[in-house]
Amino acid sequence: MLIALKDEAEPAPQLAAAICGLDYPAGQLDVKLLIETGDTATAFALRRLRWPEGAELLVVPPGLPRTRPRTLNYGLARARGEQIVVYDAEDRPHPDQFKAAVHAFRSGGASLACVQAPRVGEGRRGEAVREMGLAGFVSMQLTLGAAILSAMV
Repeated sequence: MLIALKDEAEPAPQLAAAICGLDYPAGQLDVKLLIETGDTATAFALRRLRWPEGAELLVVPPGLPRTRPRTLNYGLARARGEQIVVYDAEDRPHPDQFKAAVHAFRSGGASLACVQAPRVGEGRRGEAVREMGLAGFVSMQLTLGAAILSAMV
C-alpha cells in the first residue's frame, strides 16, 4: 500500500483511521507512507498516529522532479507483496475494498492488470477529484513495474 503525502498533516488522522479500519489481516498489509524530504509537519503528524503494524514512514531523498510519480516509484521499489494499492491523504477506503480487489485479481485471470473503486474522501481536493471521475484506488500486479505505475498516476 503506497500513500504519497505532501503537506498533508491535516487529513492524516482520518486516513490513519480508515487504513486501520480495513478488513484485511494487518500482518499481510505493507503500508508505505511516503513523504518528501523537508515535509516536517506531515512527518510529525504521521508519527503521532496509529497505523497497522509494520507500517513504514519513508522519506524520499532529495531529487528532481519532485512529483507524485517519483515518490510512488520510490515506494514501489520497496514494496512487498503481489498487489499495490495507491491512496491519497483524502481517501477513505471502504473496509472491504482491499479484500475485494485481491479477490478480483485472484479470480480475474492473467490478463487483469488493474481494478478500481470509487474515490470517497474529503479535503481540499476531494470534491474536484470526484467531479473529474478519477479513481482513488489503483491496484496492479508488481510485475507490471514502476514504468506503468508512473504512466497511470
